[in-house]
Amino acid sequence: MKIVFCNQLTEMLGVQTLSACLKAAGHETALVFEPNLFATGAIKEPGLIELMSNDELVIEDILSEQPDLVGFPIEINGYHWALKIAAGLRARRPEVPIIMGGIHATMCPEVVIARPEVDYVAVGEAERSLVELCDILDGRKAGDPKKIEGIWARDRDGTEHHNGTRPDHGNLDDFPFYDKSLYYEKLPGLASEYMTTISRGCPYNCSFCFYNAVHEIVGNRKVRLRSPDHVLEELKRAKAAYPQMEAVLFHDDIFPVRTSWLAEFAPRYKAEIGLPYSCITYPTLVTEQMADLLADSGCRTVIMGVQSTNEDIRRNVMERFEKNTQILAAIRRLRERGVFVTCDHILGTPGETRADQDQALLFYAEAGPNIVKPLPLTYLPKTGMTQLAIEEGIISKEDEDDAAHGYLNSLMFKGHGYDTEWRAYFLMYGLKPILSRKLFVRMVKGGRHHALAKLPSRYGLDPLIFFVPRLMNGVLFGYDMRAKYLAWRFLEMLQYSLARKSRSRRLGLKALV
Repeated sequence: MKIVFCNQLTEMLGVQTLSACLKAAGHETALVFEPNLFATGAIKEPGLIELMSNDELVIEDILSEQPDLVGFPIEINGYHWALKIAAGLRARRPEVPIIMGGIHATMCPEVVIARPEVDYVAVGEAERSLVELCDILDGRKAGDPKKIEGIWARDRDGTEHHNGTRPDHGNLDDFPFYDKSLYYEKLPGLASEYMTTISRGCPYNCSFCFYNAVHEIVGNRKVRLRSPDHVLEELKRAKAAYPQMEAVLFHDDIFPVRTSWLAEFAPRYKAEIGLPYSCITYPTLVTEQMADLLADSGCRTVIMGVQSTNEDIRRNVMERFEKNTQILAAIRRLRERGVFVTCDHILGTPGETRADQDQALLFYAEAGPNIVKPLPLTYLPKTGMTQLAIEEGIISKEDEDDAAHGYLNSLMFKGHGYDTEWRAYFLMYGLKPILSRKLFVRMVKGGRHHALAKLPSRYGLDPLIFFVPRLMNGVLFGYDMRAKYLAWRFLEMLQYSLARKSRSRRLGLKALV
């Protein structure tokens, strides 16, 4: 049986692990990838968005693979695009079943399964349930595809079959390594910063995060770790297969949750792999010991969520209980060891004021992270933050329902209140890497940063102001390792996207409205 995956914007580890499991079970897989580079909202000009869209070509490419099943991994910001493509497939080849999975499908399965374009929805982890579905559809295994645990189904007459979630598999070492060939054969430059994970899950329950909803759905907050042996063997094989591999990105939600795991892994990684790497961690985990282990083993960049510098807001609204002193200490421990630190910060949290955001600018000026990445708040369906906003009248229940159906302002250059309240702060954080600390503080204390909101917002000015100073560090000076690889990735995807656009125009195809 042949399963064709289709996604936009970035490589997805979920697709890679599903493909690896399907191939191990004897099935065939393929990928149709469409960068859709401006789907993030970074560019808002309709002509430029259309230039980077190749919807009809995506449909043609999927059909040319002669699929027996088409799978869409969906996040909330890509849900409508997936529905457009699925509807086009359904019109051309109604007999081909379509399955959707991923984080949005897990959070809102009742919404996704109600769509006439969708036959199946994978809820939660799908390695075993998708293989079972394909085995049954292919006739290799007896069973009813409408009664698979963790796979919801919909008959063409609209009858729905809700089959709950499947318990998570305990031992991650049982799964094969990520099938990187799907993406790397199309975009070999992606291998320069090899993406992988050591774990699944997050022990924290931040009220704004999708995990806040997922924890309720799956019924636990467990984190499962691969063994150091399993991770190192994957990376050894990757180095042998991809000579362009220069660095590793550990894309775990938290890397790592256990210092004991890192104590075993770090010296072996340094000796057996020896490449610089990036990771995401949590402030209270960055003890002196962990900072030493990270830096000595080759960690060059750490992303760390701070989200707010108002401790009351962080504790009572975000369900995060660390102190500002702990955050400051974590940043300084890493910086002292030569690790580049990026802090995530949310704009627009209920209860926060402009004065709070001014104080945040000053806190980061004192703490000294290299980059602060501001993220305008997105109200995700079923999260505690969203319920609080509904109770306080900030948004309505209809707004939450719209979000569940994918009608949502999201990602970096959108979000609640971005244009009306928070744009000046966003741009100020963008300028931080090229301003002296003294000038940065003077602008904030004098209120001059608010003038940034008056700048025109057309033609991608906001992403230019945010990314160019960072790229100056990363590309010209090699200091921000991740910026260099993000720039390379963007340029390769741009070239790939333009080649697809040229092919699309030769075929007389266009983007779908």
